[in-house]
Amino acid sequence: MSKINEIKNTRVLCRVDFNVPIIDGEIIDDNRIKAHIPTITTLLSNNNRVVLLTHLGYPKGKIVENLRLDIIAKRLGELLKLNVRKLNASYGPIVQKELEMADPSDSVILLENVRFNNGEENNDPWLSEEYSKLADVFVLDCFSTLHRKHASVLGIRDYMKTYKGLLVEKEINNLEKIFTHRNSKVLILGGSKVSQKYKTLTELVPYFDYFVIGGVLANTFYKQMGFCIGKSIYCEGISADDIYKTIETIKLSGKQLILPDTVIVKHKNGYSKKSLQNIESNDCIVDVDRYFIERNASILHEADLIVFNGPFGYYEDEFSSRGTKLILEKLKRLKGITIIGGGDTVSLINKSNSDSYSLISTGGGSLLHYLSSQGEGLNYSFQEGNEC
Repeated sequence: MSKINEIKNTRVLCRVDFNVPIIDGEIIDDNRIKAHIPTITTLLSNNNRVVLLTHLGYPKGKIVENLRLDIIAKRLGELLKLNVRKLNASYGPIVQKELEMADPSDSVILLENVRFNNGEENNDPWLSEEYSKLADVFVLDCFSTLHRKHASVLGIRDYMKTYKGLLVEKEINNLEKIFTHRNSKVLILGGSKVSQKYKTLTELVPYFDYFVIGGVLANTFYKQMGFCIGKSIYCEGISADDIYKTIETIKLSGKQLILPDTVIVKHKNGYSKKSLQNIESNDCIVDVDRYFIERNASILHEADLIVFNGPFGYYEDEFSSRGTKLILEKLKRLKGITIIGGGDTVSLINKSNSDSYSLISTGGGSLLHYLSSQGEGLNYSFQEGNEC
């Protein structure tokens, strides 16, 4: 049983991540809000009053009107089927007074965007202490921001008894399997954040058996291995020496690096399938060829655990997202543990309405941080129920 069940009859400050896409005043994808519902309802079931902290966008310490959280409060209320009261600030005497005088029916209160506050992203201890005055205990449920050293995520733990929320528990419990499973494991890396993913790749050689690389990271390998990649994007900060050292390390470890040998390129006349040897100066690699995926499908079927982080193509474009969608389709039919990284990959899963994976992580960056640190990252470790 989760330790948050120990929290009863009190006021709880809960850090969530409601940073959802909003276009023209409409929430496009509310899955991040839904992910926190189990934690909120569990706290409510034990007669607690729940006060929520979250961020939205990147206002850089300034009030930005279209990043206020009123629309979030409305949608959360619809999901919980109760009134969610939203305040116009997230700390200070006025907020403290409003919480003290709140109507008993206001069982869930959403505070204003924490990134409106100077000091939030600098982990200002003064601001962390101000947050701590708002409730009796703190619940950390925002896995997607656990890699951030921010006042409402890290610093606040110095001032309050802290518990993991159900979402954080679920994510970490699944991710721990990466380092405890002894059987065949596959890491699939694509997408952006190439420097970070390259670092993750090099540090995870001891823990995985197969490394399947796509997207801009694969382009970087191609470029530094001497292939023409035309107009394709790659990471200039990763040298040929780096690439060949990584290839040699994987080989000497008895592991296998798998790079697509056929890709989809975009050019002035449309799209074509090409082998690496035939890419021309005006071509741009936009996706992996589906037949490459089919040829390597046995590796996925025989794996006991697969981690997939980052699309292989331009996920915004229907034609250039086919390779990633095919991989996702194959993964959801497997019997092994399938862990899907957050961000762009998840947006494709949501479109396909799939819930057939072991874990769909709410945070891509936080997942990479966890993997790179082999689960020992500073922001993940704390004693529940104790002041840190």
